[in-house]
Amino acid sequence: MNETSADKLLTGGMMPEIDYSKIEPYHYSNWLGSLSFEDLQKLRQVVRKVHMKDYPLDVITEREMDRVIEAIGPRVAEKQLKALIDAGQLT
Repeated sequence: MNETSADKLLTGGMMPEIDYSKIEPYHYSNWLGSLSFEDLQKLRQVVRKVHMKDYPLDVITEREMDRVIEAIGPRVAEKQLKALIDAGQLT
């Protein structure tokens, strides 16, 4: 039988270990739905390039990227807004 990338992940540990304690629960579910399709596509590109860069391409699904966006997106947006306000670029 031909071994898939998913099989290798389960047996060979190709992916880095995920610390699930640092991923927030899905209590921001309306936040993801409030994004435009274009913004969601841009965020998926960022997640693919930054947060999932060490993952095999055939196991990176849109749903997995959306999970990362859902988990860290609101917190990142809040930090970005605070940085803009602190820099005087936003009032």
